[in-house]
Amino acid sequence: MSQNRSVSKSTAATIYGIKNCDTIKKARDRLDGHGVAYVFHDYKIAGIERSALQSWAHRVGWEALLKRSRRVRKNCCASRLRR
Repeated sequence: MSQNRSVSKSTAATIYGIKNCDTIKKARDRLDGHGVAYVFHDYKIAGIERSALQSWAHRVGWEALLKRSRRVRKNCCASRLRR
């Protein structure tokens, strides 16, 4: 997997995440396999600007920005259905 494909940032998608995350690994492998140009932004190495997080949270809601385990979502949804 490449850290940054040799393309300009203006023409490539940016993937944000942590390189050891299984979901990120799968996404990057798939992009690489299909020859899709991207730039990978690793939060642990580069951090993230507060303004970017605020902008994303405003667009999609802060809940969408958090990775929550399937078990937590499943249990949460199940408890709501029982009410």
